[in-house]
Amino acid sequence: MNNNQIELNKGKFLPLGDLFFCKYQDSQIKVKDHFHLTIGQTPSTKNPKYYEKGTIKWINSGVLTNLYFLTATTPTNKLITELAVAERNLKFTQPNSVLINLVGSNQNNFSLTWCQSGYHTFNQSVVNFCPVDNSTSWDLLAATLFFALRQVNFKEMAYGSVFLALTKTSLQNLEIDWVTNPNIQKLFLTLLNDKEWELEPIDERKPITKQKKVKKKK
Repeated sequence: MNNNQIELNKGKFLPLGDLFFCKYQDSQIKVKDHFHLTIGQTPSTKNPKYYEKGTIKWINSGVLTNLYFLTATTPTNKLITELAVAERNLKFTQPNSVLINLVGSNQNNFSLTWCQSGYHTFNQSVVNFCPVDNSTSWDLLAATLFFALRQVNFKEMAYGSVFLALTKTSLQNLEIDWVTNPNIQKLFLTLLNDKEWELEPIDERKPITKQKKVKKKK
């Protein structure tokens, strides 16, 4: 199954998470109180040492357009070098975190992406949300944030005409609905990371049944 088919499979299950979020939403939080936001940058293309024989994945907002899941197999824009990362102090995406592109249009909304695997660097039009709390509940908070932000109309927050843009400040100050039930938070994480969505077409998923062992006749 190719990347596009996997993306389609997984995307079909996101509305289920939306339904659970709306049903169990019980409070509100301000983003900056629970998450820190990181913006990337673009290494200078005038410096060939930043790109020649690069091995580190680098993405821009175009990669995230209509992308639900960023994985280790997602095609990237370019590969950059360790020198670029060190000299430009580039940040890496964190596994189990949320990404959003800061630039959209009237035709294409801002893309909200779940980062399943980390270690991508990114440019200045991409923001990575990471929980302030580094405890074991990190991934649950991030998964809940993903579905919380899916309820937000980002176009209403954006500025511009043809090309719309968001700011880091507006995202930090955003007040969002929230689900505090840890069992529902675990469900969000399961929906986002369940590998079964990658293995079978959605309409062909069947309940797993154990096969009965047949006794061999002596």
